[in-house]
Amino acid sequence: MKWAVFMSLAGALALVALSFSWRTGAWKPAPSADPAAPLVLMVDDLHDRPSHFTGEIEVLGIVGGNEPGQQLFGLIDRREVAECGGIACARFVLPVKWEGKFPEPGDAVVVRGRIRETGEGPALVASEVVRQ
Repeated sequence: MKWAVFMSLAGALALVALSFSWRTGAWKPAPSADPAAPLVLMVDDLHDRPSHFTGEIEVLGIVGGNEPGQQLFGLIDRREVAECGGIACARFVLPVKWEGKFPEPGDAVVVRGRIRETGEGPALVASEVVRQ
């Protein structure tokens, strides 16, 4: 009898806690896997195999420099910027082709686009650049 009362109380407390966390947003169900949603990557994820990513992707990074005349800017991995203490010592810079307003060197951005082969190697052809 005591065991049944204990289990009932434990179950009721669990339901109250779940209800509270659901209402406050502390717990949310996992989002559904939307096949149309772009894959979010860090710059270094593209270093060894950029052509592996054939669909639309989003890349988080730091602008390392830009060349508006060529419609290009370089994107550096955030971890690499943190490790070396700046944008001048990057080992890998992802070229980004962009026709919009250029972000400044050092800006944190999310770039949405597709990897395309150019005459100088693979580049991320951006459809959207959002400053963070």
